[in-house]
Amino acid sequence: MAGAIITQNRLKELLFYCPDAGVFSWVAPTSRRVAKGDVAGAKDHYGYVVIRLDRILYKAHRLAWLYEYGEMPDGGLDHINRIKSDNRIANLRIANQSENMQNLEGMRGIRWDFGRKKWRVQIKTNYKNKFIGRFDALADAIKAREQAKKEMHTFVKAQA
Repeated sequence: MAGAIITQNRLKELLFYCPDAGVFSWVAPTSRRVAKGDVAGAKDHYGYVVIRLDRILYKAHRLAWLYEYGEMPDGGLDHINRIKSDNRIANLRIANQSENMQNLEGMRGIRWDFGRKKWRVQIKTNYKNKFIGRFDALADAIKAREQAKKEMHTFVKAQA
């Protein structure tokens, strides 16, 4: 994202942001491919929503921060629930790398499956990954991971 940083005023000329939904829509489209009111942006290969404004590509979560607070965050911006496309303002917080990594504590073996829109759980045993399942709710995924961990630990103890 090289080039000039967009201002809050320019952003609001082009887009409307709904903080409860975390979605941008076009107020003044800059392309013939979109119409006024269309949802702005698309997911990149990392799962972040990106929006091109004045020939510069921006991550939507950073634009949401600018739209609501009037300035682009200096450093990192964290998705609290770890879903990179969830750009609700309540789901965003300023965070350095260390704070951002706190979201991963207790989450080893649990990842969001973007294709299936579910939490994927696996556990490593004997240097191999064992698939546990996919879950709609993060709490269910954590519970399944903990249960699998206990069962693996009991199995290993019984063999000794």
